[in-house]
Amino acid sequence: METLQTLQYSPGSVDPLRSFVHQARFMAPHEVTESFIRRGQFVPPELKSHWSLCGEMTDAMFDEVEASAPSKLALRMSSFTTTHGGFYLVLTHQISLRQHRFVLPLWDTGVLAGVRAMAEGKLKFMLAQQTGEMAVVFSSGFKPHEVEPVLAYEIPDDTEQLLALFAEMPAVVETLRQLQAVPTCGCPGPIQEAALSVVVPVQAALSLVRGTSSRQR
Repeated sequence: METLQTLQYSPGSVDPLRSFVHQARFMAPHEVTESFIRRGQFVPPELKSHWSLCGEMTDAMFDEVEASAPSKLALRMSSFTTTHGGFYLVLTHQISLRQHRFVLPLWDTGVLAGVRAMAEGKLKFMLAQQTGEMAVVFSSGFKPHEVEPVLAYEIPDDTEQLLALFAEMPAVVETLRQLQAVPTCGCPGPIQEAALSVVVPVQAALSLVRGTSSRQR
């Protein structure tokens, strides 16, 4: 696993026409099942008892992946620690000079649970078409020994630190949105297009709300 040690945000380096940000979501096995039942569909065998990490890639990248198969995607796992001690995992998939980057704040218990499922081989990736309803589903190509080290991260429970982590998150996302923030995965030439799917730290937010409520009583 690569460590990104020199992340620096430069506003002039963000190209809004070639870098995009979407919300990602971890779905636990019961949520995957419920989503198919709501649509009146059977759960595909390959998704049963598996978590899903859902995101969006650009239409151009989707077309390339669909034409060649997800197995042709190059992979990169990166991590970094922020100024306030927030630990992030970035899972990059690349085809030609287009990248999709999952941004996972590991200071959230829900995110950590999904990453633990990936280490156990129980996670599927689901990448949807940006402007359509189609998606590709594929297994994680990351090995357990690559994932397991990040599970040792201790989630902060200090209210002030959590507030600081939330406050710096927009800058983290904008930094990772820069086309060259993540090195190319084996293809020659600079990255021409990047799409980020960012998992919102919901459990950390709920922890803050509960902490605030208890102090107000």
